[in-house]
Amino acid sequence: MEGPEPGRPDPGGVPSATSRAVQDMRSGPDSMLRWVLAMSQRPLKRSLTLRGHRTSVSLEDPFWDAFREIARAEGKPLNRLAAEIDAARGVEIGLASAIRLYVLGHFRDPRENGRGPDKARDG
Repeated sequence: MEGPEPGRPDPGGVPSATSRAVQDMRSGPDSMLRWVLAMSQRPLKRSLTLRGHRTSVSLEDPFWDAFREIARAEGKPLNRLAAEIDAARGVEIGLASAIRLYVLGHFRDPRENGRGPDKARDG
């Protein structure tokens, strides 16, 4: 699933709802509550192809949207980024959890994901 999902427009260069939510989350407690409410939905199964094999992960929309945004920003196909995460994870952690941790790490430590020290000081 490289392009927009059925029924969901591809925002192109427009910041995703997840990016805005992360920025809002840094703005105060009311924004954090909105983020928590968005995360309270049930995860949806998403299909991926890792090294030629189909698999699925269950992720909440905000994590899936952020994962797609990161892949786009890194100029990588979504399946390639998923395969890299899969190869780096240990056997004790599931792929969906590994993706969530990757997304969290991306937004928590901008210096490690190429967004540079200036962005790190802003957060």
